[in-house]
Amino acid sequence: MTVQVNELFPDATATGDLGRTPFAHVLVYIWSRKISGTLDVRNGKRSHLVYFSDGKAGGCSTGESRMTLGEFMVKRGKITQVELDQARKLMKKDGAGEIEALKKLGLLNTQLTMESQQELLISELMPIFDMDSGPYGFFEGRNMVLSAGGEHLVPVHSLRVLMEGVRHYGTTQRIDPHISGLDGKAIVFNNLENLEHFNLRKREKQFIRKLVGTPISTRQLGLGDPARNLDLRRVLYVLLITKAVRIASPEENILESPQYNTVPPAIQVEEDKLDPKILKWRDHVQKFADKLINSNYFEMLGVDTDSDAAAVRQAYFSMIKNFHPQLADKTGLVDLKPTLEYITMNLNEAQSVLSDPDAQEGYLMTLASRGRTSEPQDFSGARAIVSAEAAFQRAKEHYAREEYDKALKEIDTAIMERPGEPEYVALDTWIRALKRAPEASVEDLIEVLHRAHSKSPQNFSVNLFLGRLYRRSNRIDDAQIYLTRACEIDPDSREAARDLKMLEKEAGYDRGRDSSMHSGLLDVIFGRRKK
Repeated sequence: MTVQVNELFPDATATGDLGRTPFAHVLVYIWSRKISGTLDVRNGKRSHLVYFSDGKAGGCSTGESRMTLGEFMVKRGKITQVELDQARKLMKKDGAGEIEALKKLGLLNTQLTMESQQELLISELMPIFDMDSGPYGFFEGRNMVLSAGGEHLVPVHSLRVLMEGVRHYGTTQRIDPHISGLDGKAIVFNNLENLEHFNLRKREKQFIRKLVGTPISTRQLGLGDPARNLDLRRVLYVLLITKAVRIASPEENILESPQYNTVPPAIQVEEDKLDPKILKWRDHVQKFADKLINSNYFEMLGVDTDSDAAAVRQAYFSMIKNFHPQLADKTGLVDLKPTLEYITMNLNEAQSVLSDPDAQEGYLMTLASRGRTSEPQDFSGARAIVSAEAAFQRAKEHYAREEYDKALKEIDTAIMERPGEPEYVALDTWIRALKRAPEASVEDLIEVLHRAHSKSPQNFSVNLFLGRLYRRSNRIDDAQIYLTRACEIDPDSREAARDLKMLEKEAGYDRGRDSSMHSGLLDVIFGRRKK
């Protein structure tokens, strides 16, 4: 006799079956409405409990013994079995928990703990994606995971879980019914806001970049062969069920949209008193300034859309020599200075965005999205960016002269224009550490930088200053991880290389006190991080 779903979950807020509503769709529903509660999915006699907090996955329980964080890290190659055994010996000796023991051995830090817990939770949710049927019930406002012996982990964005699950279990049979109706139709992005949560891979980002430009058909995307392009069909499926893309209307066309609308001031000089070479340079400056109104960052710097950070910086320094505001004084063209400052602010912002891989990806998508709208653009955001970058450049000059109070004042101005910008937050936090501000402990400052790191993990300054703060608090392993990252992000940075070298000398001295427990540990971490 078949048991009805309502009989299985008499107190549930909502019930259903994965045969009709796949787990991927249930996940999207919970995320889009930011619901809190427990999802109970049955697979025979086995019950999968998943707790959600404001739409984010926060815990899981299957009623069976689960893998510990240390065991999971061994499985993923983040630590060795020998290192886990060392931690377990310490647990028995000191009565410490596993995470605490791993931290004492330098095998874990705050960031790595968070990342590993999220990965562990995602791995525990994967089997549900492979279920083609099974009743489920959702209990809004209730946390049944803890009472079932599970535990809370670091919350994971449900879109990241969704993308990972579809990558592993999005078979042709499961996704084709949802994308087959797109044949012959053009699709275009509907919402770019949530892309950062998908944790996309390089090939997936390249695919999405095509979608945020001209409305395009699945044939043009080259998705005709399911066996050959299953990974990209999976991405399209995720974008469809999250309503990130939509079917384009026949009238939609690509339109060029200006990035800025601040017109440089006019130049008034007596031409007959100027050297012909200076006149030629003045005309070049004015024409370049006029072009900026309709130029994107790549066009400003004269680089390709796939240029790396080194190429961006090289182009920036080459151009800034020709447009530095000081040239106005040297050439006698004082009236040209505002125009040069305008150009410099644009070039500074272009370099700042394009030299950060994450920011560059986001900018490419935003640029393509702006390109397809015929509505008038709001340029207040662009002006705020330029204003903030100018204030930040002044802050860096004050910082270099150790004028910390003046630097903080300029950074405050920059942060007001662009709240949460990782580059600004990083310098602000480090200066407060140098000033030893009484209201900010080292741990508080580290926490601020970790939030910035979660937004921009490839930001050089965030990693550099995190490493320095950890070094100040004598957390050598954590310091080496972030200083190493800073060196990898900018191999030409002398200050990052110097900090790392000094740290290694200090670490060698400290490790020598207890070689039996820590010998070679930094080398292990250093080697693993570079992979």
